[in-house]
Amino acid sequence: MSIRLPLVLLAAIAAAILSGCGARDSGIAGAHTEGGIGSPFYAEIPYSAKEGQKQRIYLFGKVAHYEAFLTHKDVPENAHKKFIGKGVNRETIVVQDLTGFELKDNPDYTTKLLAKYQARHASELAASAAKAE
Repeated sequence: MSIRLPLVLLAAIAAAILSGCGARDSGIAGAHTEGGIGSPFYAEIPYSAKEGQKQRIYLFGKVAHYEAFLTHKDVPENAHKKFIGKGVNRETIVVQDLTGFELKDNPDYTTKLLAKYQARHASELAASAAKAE
């Protein structure tokens, strides 16, 4: 037992790091998260505040903002940008934005999150665009 317990703990820590854990599961159908410890975090959550209302797709690049959304189901007014009709089914995309010094150090932050969404859904977006024409 003297060496076995530390090895088991080390294996558990390594598995957590490699799997990128650190963010809880949203429990929302269609939600997707990836990255975390050691790689950039990315999350997208389809969500509508009211029954029957068209869903919006929320994109997050920080675990803390993702966790806050899961708790409050809202984003601060000054900390997001909306891209109307840019979703696969012409949903509004709400992208987490940075403020203050974080924004100064990462000016293309929201653009990168939107590009990640577009890359993940490229074939669906192309099919949607073809239907619209």
